[in-house]
Order: sequence, then structure tokens, then C-alpha cells
Amino acid sequence: MEIVDTKIRLSRVVASIGKRVFSPAHATKAIRLQRNRKNAHRTASDAQLALYGQMIGEFLHLGYFDSIDVEPTEISLGDIKRAQERYAERILEFITDRDHLVLDVGCGMGGLLRMLEQRKFRVVGLTPDLNQVAYLKSTFRCPIIHARLEDYSDLKNQFGTIVAAESLQYLDRAQLLARIRQGLRPGGRWVLIDYLDKIDGGSTRPSWEFVLRSLEEGGFSVIHNEDVTPHILPTVRFLHHLGQRFALPIFDFLTLKLEQREPGISYLLGEILGDFRRVLRLNLSIVDPEKFALAKNYRLVVADLRHN
Repeated sequence: MEIVDTKIRLSRVVASIGKRVFSPAHATKAIRLQRNRKNAHRTASDAQLALYGQMIGEFLHLGYFDSIDVEPTEISLGDIKRAQERYAERILEFITDRDHLVLDVGCGMGGLLRMLEQRKFRVVGLTPDLNQVAYLKSTFRCPIIHARLEDYSDLKNQFGTIVAAESLQYLDRAQLLARIRQGLRPGGRWVLIDYLDKIDGGSTRPSWEFVLRSLEEGGFSVIHNEDVTPHILPTVRFLHHLGQRFALPIFDFLTLKLEQREPGISYLLGEILGDFRRVLRLNLSIVDPEKFALAKNYRLVVADLRHN
């Protein structure tokens, strides 16, 4: 029977690091990857989204709870899945044009694509993520475009409806309205649902203040503008609860075990482990429900492009 070494050996760690640092081939590749990290981040597989997809399924958004007072300790992953289906149903209420194509911008793992296909809409998915593209093309019959909206050159005013569900926050505000107008047919509809900053801070990413002002000035008629933040907060509270109850304690437990069993490695990795913990706490602060509701506004906005 093969004996498996389950311990982390300091000599093995040092040898592994040394082999990659002092090897010209490995060092060159590391430098190239580091230099290209910004471009790669735009188009390569998003590990965080892939993890969400494996854990939760085909939806990568925060979901919509009809019961806004549910406690995080009473929420299950099944409840999250049902809330995500409900979220998609809210979007579908406003997709009424069956004669023309629907574009799902940032289509994730295809939850909305599936529901649109089931309802016999002609739909196109768009995502910059390679991991998602591979999965979507093997799962759905509809066209899947691997691109950012800003880089997609074949818009041609061909879509009757464009949906941006938790993808608006990633789009470049300087190009946003122009790209949507290039994609929509005259009289077409843009359905937006996302959490954005309430007040415009001048970022390259849009705020609700910027979006609503741009719609008014850009030839759109807003036919629906709903604050759905209370219906999103149960998921935010659930995520924050999981992090406080499990993620931080587990990380601290593993850090302590490493310190006890491998004090040399623990010492060498001390600053890195500290950085990891700070990042973990930072991510938890993002889903702090009080801070979230104070800075962000989750809205469902529907705007029709006025005929010229």
C-alpha cells in the first residue's frame, strides 16, 4: 500500500520555490504572467465566479427574496437557489418582445439564458470569461459571444431587448450608453438590475446617479425604476453570517495549526498569511449588510429607447 505524506515539509517548500525562482524558464513565465495580469484578468477564467458556479449553480447574482425579514440562520442554499430563480422571474416580467433577439450581457453560467430558451425567446449570451464560454457552449443551443460589451463590434442595432443583470457595475461608463444604443433596435428595451453606488464619485464604473441621468439625456424613457435593496439584503446577510461564523474561524484555526506544527513555515509565511486575513476581512466588509445598504442601491430599472 502506498504511503502518502500528509505533512507540509519545509525542505519541500524551499526546494519548490527555489526551483521556480532560479529556473530561467519558470522565471521568464512568471514575469510574462505578471506583466499580462491586467489583460488576463479581463478575459481569462474568473476563479471566483467559477467557484460560485460550482457551489450554487447557474446563477451568479444575489437573488431576490419576497420575504425581506428572513434571518440569515434560517436561510439554506436551497432558499438561495429559489431566490435566484425569483430574481430571474422579476427580469422576465419586462422582456416582452418575442420578435427580436435578446442579449444577456454578462450571462454568467446561463441561468437566465435557460429560462429565456424555455420560454421560446431567441437569445444571445455575452461574457468575457473563458470558463463560462466553454460551459455555455456545451450546454445551450443559443449563440455565445466571448467578448466584453465594450469590445463587441457586431452590435448592429439587432436586439429588441438587452439585459444587464449584475454586469452593469463592470462596464466602462464612458462607452456604456453608446454601446447599448448601438445594440438596440429603435424602440428597444434595456433591462438593468444591479447594485451601484448611490452617489457618483467619478469612478470609471457607473453609479446610479450617472446611469439615471444618462438615460434621461440619452434618448431613453424610463418606464420602471424600483429600489429592490430590501429584497437583496437577506442574501447579503447570509453571506456575511457565513463569513463571520465559518470562514474567519476556519482560517484562524488553520493558521494556528500551521504555527504549531510547522513553526518555520509559519514564520516565513507570516506576512502573507496576515495579508490573506486582511483580504478576507475586506471581502466580509463588502457584504456587511449595514455598509452595503448605506453605500449601495440595488435597483431594477427598465428603459425603452425612444424612436427618433
